[in-house]
Amino acid sequence: MKNWKPVSSWGGVIGIILTLLTVGLLGGMLWQTIVATQAPDSAGANFGTFGMGLLCFLLLAVLVGLAFRTFNFYRLRYSLDRNAIVIALGDRRQVIPLANIQHLLPANIVLSEIARQKVTPSQVIPNPEEVESVFASAEPVAEVVAEAKTTPEDEIAEAVVVHVADEKSTEAQTAQKVETPSPRKTPPFTVKGLLLPRLKPRMRLFSYWKGYYVNRGLLEPLGEIQFYSTVTLENTLIIRTASSVYALSPQDPQQFLIEYKLRKNLGATENVKEEIQGGLTLNHPLWHDWLGRSLIAVGVALNLLMFVYLLWRLPNLPDLVRLHFNKLGEVDRISSKGDVMWLPFVGLSAVLLNSIFGAVIHKRERILGLIFFGATLIVQFLLWIALFTVIAERGLGT
Repeated sequence: MKNWKPVSSWGGVIGIILTLLTVGLLGGMLWQTIVATQAPDSAGANFGTFGMGLLCFLLLAVLVGLAFRTFNFYRLRYSLDRNAIVIALGDRRQVIPLANIQHLLPANIVLSEIARQKVTPSQVIPNPEEVESVFASAEPVAEVVAEAKTTPEDEIAEAVVVHVADEKSTEAQTAQKVETPSPRKTPPFTVKGLLLPRLKPRMRLFSYWKGYYVNRGLLEPLGEIQFYSTVTLENTLIIRTASSVYALSPQDPQQFLIEYKLRKNLGATENVKEEIQGGLTLNHPLWHDWLGRSLIAVGVALNLLMFVYLLWRLPNLPDLVRLHFNKLGEVDRISSKGDVMWLPFVGLSAVLLNSIFGAVIHKRERILGLIFFGATLIVQFLLWIALFTVIAERGLGT
């Protein structure tokens, strides 16, 4: 198996910068939220503060997403053997069997053929006959380009790989070899033509950035394309199977094409399935445990309701409130009403910590993981009782 790195780009640096900016923004927003809840009067603790808290949650989700995608950028690899092309992305792997690949061509040649044939992007669902015509016409052009760029080193590499092949397998491949149509002698189209810039795929907003394209895009003449690249579409290699279209950006794409053709000619050693093999995240058993997910969801809902309820009642509390009582029922702690906001924050910490530890343990021991999730609910109920007690002691019963 041979591994290939993607084409170098600024995608990783941009990802790190975006992640650091989000960290700074989240830190500033958290500080402002805490300061607002500690204000001596009720001006700072209101539904505006609750909105700031929700924004912190949103920024935290954005931060996790950016950090995860930046990590995936540095882990993006392409592997090639006689069975499949495997794209490693973080803890996931996209497997594309060589037997399923109908075409593997430079995208600039495919786009040139679309422009030459004037395939109109008038329908979201592509016409299979038009798509096949584009790829079939692009194949001979790619052969001409490949022959023009083949170096003596490539020929030596081809000879070495073929020499390793089993003789019987080679004879069988030769017997089944089908004559390919003679390539056109006209010069291939170039992506610098005037028509190609209009053939850019439509991608989801905020799902990619310059130098890092790992998402799905729609190019209407071809349909949906799954990107695993660090460059724009015209600089990628396009893989077409019966069910999907992929865009890759390996370093030295010319050599990648040569290695692919050699291994496909040798034949597969085992049958593999075209699929995405999930890692620790996608394969976590919690996704299939409705009880565990329900316990987490109820804990989050109780905590959010606590924020809403407290911000509703907080303006009616006096500046000083009784927060704690001793065994005899006597008050032993009086504090400002802003300190009451620590109750839902404690509940939030319990939700986060118990969910994380529970998810880690759940993978090995389901019952113990469920106990962690259930403990979150117990903490929330105890905090609700404490909150009702503080409000009721001031004659503001529920």
